[in-house]
Parts: sequence; C-alpha cells; structure tokens
Amino acid sequence: KARYTGETRTNDHYYSKLHTSLHAIYTRLFGSNGLTAGADVMHDRLATYQFEGNKGRSQVSADAFVQFDWNPRRWLNITASLRDDYFSGSHSNALTSRLAAMFKLAPLTVRTSYAGGFRAPTLKEMYMSFDMAGIQMIYGNPDLKPERSHNFNISFERNGSIRSGILAGAYSLTAAGSYSRYDRRITTTDFPGDADREEGAIYCNEQGVRTAGADISMRLRTRSGLSLSLGYSYLHTAGRTVDSQFSQPRPHTATWRLGYDRRFSRAYSLYAAVSGRYLSRPVSRFETDTAYSLWKLTLQHSVWRGIRVNLIVDNLLDYRPEVYRWNSPPTAGRSWSAGLSLDINDFFK
Repeated sequence: KARYTGETRTNDHYYSKLHTSLHAIYTRLFGSNGLTAGADVMHDRLATYQFEGNKGRSQVSADAFVQFDWNPRRWLNITASLRDDYFSGSHSNALTSRLAAMFKLAPLTVRTSYAGGFRAPTLKEMYMSFDMAGIQMIYGNPDLKPERSHNFNISFERNGSIRSGILAGAYSLTAAGSYSRYDRRITTTDFPGDADREEGAIYCNEQGVRTAGADISMRLRTRSGLSLSLGYSYLHTAGRTVDSQFSQPRPHTATWRLGYDRRFSRAYSLYAAVSGRYLSRPVSRFETDTAYSLWKLTLQHSVWRGIRVNLIVDNLLDYRPEVYRWNSPPTAGRSWSAGLSLDINDFFK
C-alpha cells in the first residue's frame, strides 16, 4: 500500500480520488406545464503520480439551474432553462441557457433549439506532468480558459402512409440543419521544452471552430415486406484549429439499406438486406486519403422452431485502403461469416 507524506507520493503508481457531492432538485406541475429547479455542490480531490510536483489537487464545483416546460397548445411545446456553473480550480464560472420549441402540425413536426455550452478545464488538464510510456511528456496548463459553445438546430419530420400500389406502407422523411461555434476548445499541442521541462505535448486552448451541417433521411416499410432507408449528411468546418476532431472531416456521408422480410410458412421465414455507407475524401493534406464505400449483405433463414441460419458478407465489394491511417476503415478486404442460433423458448413450444 502506498503511503503519503503530506501531499507527496512515495509510490510511482499511486492514484487516489475522492468525490463528494450534494444534489437538490425541486419539481412542480402547473396543469400541463412543469417547473424544475435544482443545485449541485461537488468536491473532488485527486492525488496522482501524473501531477506536476507529485502533489494532490482539489476543486469545488457548484451549479444551479431552473427549467420551465410550457405547453400552451396541444401542438406546441416550449422549454426554457438557465444554468450557472462555478469551478474553484480554474476560477471559472458561466451562465448558460437553452431554448427549445416543438410544433406538431400533422403530418409535420418541427423542432428548433438553441443551447449554450460551458466546460471548465479538469484537474488533469491543468496540472498533469506525465511520461506517456516513454513516448513523450504530457503537461498540464494552469492558465487554461474554459470552453464555450453555441449550438443551433432545426429539424422537420413528416410521417405518413402510401395506401396503394407496390410501395403501399408507412414512411417518414426527416431534414435537419445545425450550426455550432466552439470557443477556446481544450486540446493539446506540441511543446518545444524549456529550462525546466523537456519537449512533449501541452494542453492549450485552440482559437475556435465553427461547424455547419445538414442531414436528410428517408425510411419506407411496405406491406409486402420490402424496406428502404436512405441517409445523407454534410459537414462544413471553418476556423483555425490546433488539433481538433474537426480538423480532417469527411464532408459528405451517405448510408443506405434495402431489406426484404417475409414469412413463407410456419416453419420458414427469410430476412435479406443489402446495406452500405459512403464517405467522401476528407479535408486533408494527405494524397492517400480517398473516398470509399463499404457494402454488407445479410441473410437470415428461420427454418424451424427458433433455429436460425445466418450468413453475412462484409465489405462486399472487397475495398482495401492504399494506406492504412487512423481515418481509414480497418478492413483487409471481403470477409464471410456464417452462424447457427437456437432460441430455446421457441424450440420447446
């Protein structure tokens, strides 16, 4: 067992975390409307060999929030909330808000919302001094600023049915758009070293990222057993980043699935599907990063009393990346799999 002398460790792998929290919440209904209010107080103490100077660190965080759900009409819902957060370790606090509305005008449903985001740096991000398996040093930064974000969303959904013809059945159509702005996102960047520390990586605030996206999807299920789903997504990013999950996005993505599900008798039913996804070339400086698509064939036979025979062909078109990178699919080509399953409950009926 590791011993502590004051706040200095005596074991190279000592790790101790103590989390204490107090929660309070109040709810009340006013007819079809609802009020929710609450508060949290949390104390975290973390002592770890990964900290600068081998010292334990502590932080007190507190928040208070209030939310009101208003339903003035059966077809209209509005939700508004406010939240205030405080973090002692980084001397950070922020007031964030959220406003959302939903309109149900059959057969169309419209949803729109705004949400503000806030995240203070963690104790590790501020005080870490860690040798990552001899690969490089990772340093915390006590001067980090909290992250802020602003997110806007709108979506339209239509549900309906086709009453006659080969496509008779139920369908749904969805279109959505979003815009987000991230300020001072916390990430890591290269650290050249100084008089006291060797080179490595250090936590920092990037200058900000803006993203805009659109999503369109369609689903159809017919009475004859045919089903079809299609989806398309677009993502656009802007702003200078240090090292972001948005730094090399694939702007265009599409997915699809065509299926057939039918029971021919009490003893036999068939499910067959062809599905796939397409990803466009990423916004990247690497010439080897290309667009690609992956296809999958699934066959499932229910032959008798819960006995199912499955056949799956993954990567049906035998796609293989020229160069394997972190953003390329982890595939070595087409793969086949077959299986047999038994449902005991159905077998002994």
